[in-house]
Amino acid sequence: PNFPVKPVYLPPGQEVNRLAPNGEVIGKDYLKKSVEIMFDNIIKPGLPGDILALYPSVGDLKEACLELQKMMKNEKMKNSSFEKSAFCIELHSKSSSRPYGNGTEENYAVGNKSYKVLPEYSKFTDENQEKGNIRRVVMATEVAESAITLKGDIVDWVIDTGLSNNVVYYPNVEMEALEKKYISVAN
Repeated sequence: PNFPVKPVYLPPGQEVNRLAPNGEVIGKDYLKKSVEIMFDNIIKPGLPGDILALYPSVGDLKEACLELQKMMKNEKMKNSSFEKSAFCIELHSKSSSRPYGNGTEENYAVGNKSYKVLPEYSKFTDENQEKGNIRRVVMATEVAESAITLKGDIVDWVIDTGLSNNVVYYPNVEMEALEKKYISVAN
């Protein structure tokens, strides 16, 4: 089946990452900007659907979740009528399977939309659950992205930083380093 895809890019001149001469990304400006885009353009306006956000490292997943929670908390403090909630699920190469739904083992981040059985979801009030104000945000590394199989209508939005961690060997010092770089457009 074909799914409508509408890529949206930052306008030219609004790039957020600084690059070293070797092309390595310096800093973590991409993290805050990606969460701002997610919050300002999808969650805050109340657009429906779950979100898949792709980051280069496992550490980024937790930071992005915390940043999203902080933005939502700040918005609730400024605007008492803001009722949206979200919970993050981290998905990476070391993500484990756990019992889900009918007793099968699977990584619950990519299971069917019956995530309402998860303990993360049950923390929300019945009223918020009934209004449909709760959204799932799957935070994944690009390594996990290559292994994700989506069933049904799981994800409606994808936020991709376009970055990956690459191992680079420096023969002059006989050392390997992990560098964060942009993924090729050809990929």
